[in-house]
Amino acid sequence: GRGQVWTGPADSPTQMALTGLPDTCVEALELARDGAALALSLMFGTQPSKIAPKVLVYSVSTSKLLMASDTRYLVRAMAFDASGGLLALATSIERPSGLNPESGLELWDVHRGVRRVSRNLLGEGGLQPACLSDDATLVGTAQNAAAQVWHYDQATDGLALRTTPRLPSPVLFCSFSADGRREVIADQFGLRVLKLDIGDLQRQARDLLHLDATGR
Repeated sequence: GRGQVWTGPADSPTQMALTGLPDTCVEALELARDGAALALSLMFGTQPSKIAPKVLVYSVSTSKLLMASDTRYLVRAMAFDASGGLLALATSIERPSGLNPESGLELWDVHRGVRRVSRNLLGEGGLQPACLSDDATLVGTAQNAAAQVWHYDQATDGLALRTTPRLPSPVLFCSFSADGRREVIADQFGLRVLKLDIGDLQRQARDLLHLDATGR
């Protein structure tokens, strides 16, 4: 049947008046951190031959459609930055050869409704999960058991890989701390906290080697 979206306190939720939603299941949804916007990933179309994946972003207060993006493959994970203006999509991107799609990461400007980054990553199939730091300078993804942390340059829309730690099994969750100095990643066996700040890493190395601040 037709999906319904409810917002508000758990004891008194109200239904959002979203128009035009298809009779399909929502694959993923993400609420902006300030609660102002809601992103939905689903298959969209009125005829079976024309059904295609789409990401829709709505205003929670007015139910107004803020952004609609067409994606080549179904998006399985999404993440907002703290402002709600940037949305990361963990998806797949078609190879030039047309063979099995590669994992892909897209970054969208919600207010302008434009895609700022579309990046093919190593591996086949879709990415899951995805996370963004508060200031949108760090993007977290995962390819199977390898967690990936990317630095995002908003001036050039460039992405640079910073680290790829591996867990014993596929990564199921990621989240950055408010200051962006740590990332929590999780698989079925538990949680791991990654230190991302170079100063924190240097202090940790000194402590392990029993060195002072001068390296002695």
